[in-house]
Amino acid sequence: LENAYLNAAHFNLAHNEDAISYFEADGYNIDSLIPLVKDELYKLNEVKGQHPIVPYGSSEGRKMMINTVKMLNHKWIIADFSDGEFWGEVFLTYQINNNHTVTFTLVESFLYPFD
Repeated sequence: LENAYLNAAHFNLAHNEDAISYFEADGYNIDSLIPLVKDELYKLNEVKGQHPIVPYGSSEGRKMMINTVKMLNHKWIIADFSDGEFWGEVFLTYQINNNHTVTFTLVESFLYPFD
């Protein structure tokens, strides 16, 4: 069980001392920074029309929304999305700006096959 936990925690910002040190050097508290970044990404679900990160259209009458977010380190995020019918995943980079806003950049994405 301990090995499974260590493997799961390996790519996780909350357990990555180098990534934590990167943010602490800029004066950030990691315990408040992680929720800030995730909240900023979830806020994009509220944007009217096409989701600004998810590059796939939704099924009629639905909206693509980010569901689960995992911050891998001080630069990378993976997340899944769905509209209730279609689903996929995105790989993002992120940057914390001087005014404590967050900029996300889509690097890669895929939509799971459907019948």
